[in-house]
Amino acid sequence: MTEDQFRKTYPIPDKDIKDQNLYHEYTQSEVLAAFLQMRGKYLEQIGMPEHAALAYAAAHRFAPDTPLFSENLASAIDSAMKSLNLDRKGVDMGSPERFMTPRPTSIEDLRP
Repeated sequence: MTEDQFRKTYPIPDKDIKDQNLYHEYTQSEVLAAFLQMRGKYLEQIGMPEHAALAYAAAHRFAPDTPLFSENLASAIDSAMKSLNLDRKGVDMGSPERFMTPRPTSIEDLRP
């Protein structure tokens, strides 16, 4: 596939290319992440959002510093949550209390 064909199939604005430093020699992890990103887009187009989210998650895992991979993963998660009528809960990642769960005060607190 030529660069022109690729740009027509997967349009990316020049500003995004510059902002995300896409013009550099990719590591093997980044090449795999780019492939997984394209796979996720294709899976979304053919109506397989659950599999697309897995591809985006893997792309993010292999290249966590590339904003596009994080954005697509967040978008896939938001779409899935919206279809299930769920709201996203924000977590303060700087707080150690995020790992703490409240202690039960009675046996009633342990029941589902």
